[in-house]
Amino acid sequence: MFRWSGTRLRARSTARYAAVLSAALAVGGCATGYKDIHHSIPLFEAFGGGGYWDEPGPGELTKVGFAANGHTDNTVVVTYLTWRCTEIAVQRHKPFMRIYPSLVSAVRNQPSTDINVANIMGGPADWVFVLFDDQYVPGDLDVAKVRAQLLPRMKAGEVAP
Repeated sequence: MFRWSGTRLRARSTARYAAVLSAALAVGGCATGYKDIHHSIPLFEAFGGGGYWDEPGPGELTKVGFAANGHTDNTVVVTYLTWRCTEIAVQRHKPFMRIYPSLVSAVRNQPSTDINVANIMGGPADWVFVLFDDQYVPGDLDVAKVRAQLLPRMKAGEVAP
């Protein structure tokens, strides 16, 4: 129970502040790991924040993205972004997927595996539009093959799948 009499409360507040500051500094030099961006701790966003996100639409497309801090390499962002696309495909029981780098390329049905990572607010980030298929359509990626290719990178300490 808190007592509102001076020294004891200040000592607890100072100790909590020191603990939070120490934790923030500890993660400050770390690259962004594979995690849902919505589960990041707001206080640590500037230090180790980021992660994957996805949202529906338009139409049957799903927009999938990954944002990282400045300590994260672009190739890691591409790996995590592609891995997240395959996770969604597995969740939806879809063996094939098409990746579109933009909405315009999706409208024109021009899938591509070239993901151009941009530097957004000091860290690499990108998003793509994905269409998941039950049957193979030209331009589709085989989800099982993509996961098999990415799995060694994911297990290399970047993330455990």
